[in-house]
Amino acid sequence: MKPFFIVLFFILVANVYSQSHHLIGDVDISIDKGTIEEKITITNFYEPSNIYEILLNNSLKINSIHLNNDLINFKVDTTKAPLHNSNVYHIELEDILKREDSLKLDISGTFKIYNEVNKDTNVGNINIASNYGVLKAAVCSYWYPQIQKGIIKDFAELLNLKKYQYDITLKSKDCEYIHIGDERPSKSPCRFNKEYGALMLLAGNFKWTEKDNSVFINIDTSKIDPLLNQTQKIKNYYETLLNEPIQSIFSYAKLYTDDGDWAFNSKPTIVFMKPKGQLTNVSASFLSHEIAHNYFGYLYIPKTNLYWFYLESFAEYFSFKYQIATHNTQMLQNKYFNLKITSFLNRFFIKKINGESIKFVRLSQVKNREEITGYQRYNISPFQLLGI
Repeated sequence: MKPFFIVLFFILVANVYSQSHHLIGDVDISIDKGTIEEKITITNFYEPSNIYEILLNNSLKINSIHLNNDLINFKVDTTKAPLHNSNVYHIELEDILKREDSLKLDISGTFKIYNEVNKDTNVGNINIASNYGVLKAAVCSYWYPQIQKGIIKDFAELLNLKKYQYDITLKSKDCEYIHIGDERPSKSPCRFNKEYGALMLLAGNFKWTEKDNSVFINIDTSKIDPLLNQTQKIKNYYETLLNEPIQSIFSYAKLYTDDGDWAFNSKPTIVFMKPKGQLTNVSASFLSHEIAHNYFGYLYIPKTNLYWFYLESFAEYFSFKYQIATHNTQMLQNKYFNLKITSFLNRFFIKKINGESIKFVRLSQVKNREEITGYQRYNISPFQLLGI
């Protein structure tokens, strides 16, 4: 019976392998010039169709598309994906694409360079940018083409980041290391050759080390063990509470910014955005929120007008629960105190504090996801969930 199961195993593996597009090509990066050039071929069209749409960050541009060796026409929609700072490229062909057909894309573009002279004040995690010598392109930035069958009709379909069978080679003449996906940072050229989900890219002149299979980029040596210990505690708590395992290995990076002190989860990497010169923040509130995004953002992807509520308020709510469970509530108490003051001021028709809207909209009345303000996402709604 053993040979039968071995054959069956390889049949299943081959079938899984076939159910993803293949993305092959070269990416050239210049950190000094702020440019990206991509020669990408997409093949293995396992879903027969003659209509496809491609999402790409709006700082990049598809210059030409060839079907096999023939130049084809396409249309560009700049209004469909504003949340992702992306454009949608529409391809409509006479014939249905066969599995062995290929679309060859020539892509080029620029990214902003932030440094001591050119300060960044709204860099965000969906923007492709170089922060003090390190290029950052998160999984949600669409820094390489994401293709979907048919016409993208609504917001939900924009979030459908697929797995690909990648074979990408990244090159750069002016950066020391390139870090992509779950691979260790390496010198140029860097090849990524495996089936994987959406890819995080970091490239530039940075220091890195490795411990317990985790990669640490620009992380202060004194913070490595606290990060590992805190992560494991949070992970154990969430997995026990929700009875749902998440990734076993995290990577960590610290990038400099002039846009406050914040972080984001670009699986498998947690990126700390810090003012230059500051140490990595390993506080329970920061880390537990970002790890919670493995549930709310990756395992569960909200696709309604309550997008920000499910994505950010639930992540913050679970962070609250972890802080309470571990008796680490000083940050939580400060946040609650500030919320009470803000609510009091709101009664006197004060609608903004430090330029940030403190408007609250009942969830039943939300008609557009952007009506849920940052203050409501991270402050009001998490406490409401805690009170249920």
